Amino acid sequence: MPEVRTLVLTAAGRIDAAPADSPGAGETTWVDIEAPGDAELDLLRRRYHFHPLAVEDCGHRQRRAKFERYSTHQFVVLTALDSGTTDDPLDTTAIRIFWRGETIVTVHDGKLSALQRCRLALAEDVAPGPLRVLHALMDACVDELRPVVDAFEERMDGLESVALAAVPGLLEDLLALRRDVLLVRRIVTPMADVARRLCDPALPEVGQDHRIYFRDVLDHLLVLQETLAVLVESVNGAITVHANAVNERTNQVMKILAIVSALGLPWTVIAGLFGMNFELVPLSHHPLGFGLAVVLCLAASGGMVVLAWREGWFKRT
Repeated sequence: MPEVRTLVLTAAGRIDAAPADSPGAGETTWVDIEAPGDAELDLLRRRYHFHPLAVEDCGHRQRRAKFERYSTHQFVVLTALDSGTTDDPLDTTAIRIFWRGETIVTVHDGKLSALQRCRLALAEDVAPGPLRVLHALMDACVDELRPVVDAFEERMDGLESVALAAVPGLLEDLLALRRDVLLVRRIVTPMADVARRLCDPALPEVGQDHRIYFRDVLDHLLVLQETLAVLVESVNGAITVHANAVNERTNQVMKILAIVSALGLPWTVIAGLFGMNFELVPLSHHPLGFGLAVVLCLAASGGMVVLAWREGWFKRT
């Protein structure tokens, strides 16, 4: 069932449940809507008078982060990991945030660990407000991405160390890692764009004191972007190295087969020569004819071995 909670953020740093629609002095009303339905979306339209396009986004499955500034309020979409409700640790969900004055409304599907982290952070804040809620939510979403990226780096270290070994299944592991890295990069890049908008001095709703917090989040996102970019390059490099190792291994096998075929070529030629259906084939009736033919084949193959050795064909390249 959809759940709507009204929380009051007090100046003392407490988060109290309250039915009030308007905050008192020094207080911020935080309305948290979980798993919204038609009634909750209608509440956003009729009671809070949020823009219809923003309310419409709350009913969609769009998860890409964005920032929209309307005449009476601001609308922010953050992308959060939804690992608590699915088996996929990289599954994502959206947190939609409406912000107007001292009122902030969050809309999301299901229970999210990022919201719990946000509330714990706000409980220690002496002066919470709507911008502080927004910063805490962004910071919580970014903090949950850091362990994921660290795990990518560990996977990359393990795969990179065996890239030259041409291990079966290595290519599939590298491709899976690249897919996961690109997925997280598609989360981080729009979030960084939102943080830049909130750091923009041209946005009057965000003062200098709060821009410092959003610049800190932006810095973390830029670090993640750089790390993910390096990981993509490393994965692509490991795929190239692995492909070269596989090709080298194939070339060595083909080289051995070519040498074996070349050594057997004199036997084929000599056997074909003495096996022709003519009456006057040399040594065809001689008692030592077969032995002499075998010796001739061995001598020819031995000569080819010596020639190949001198040319360095047996050296591993």
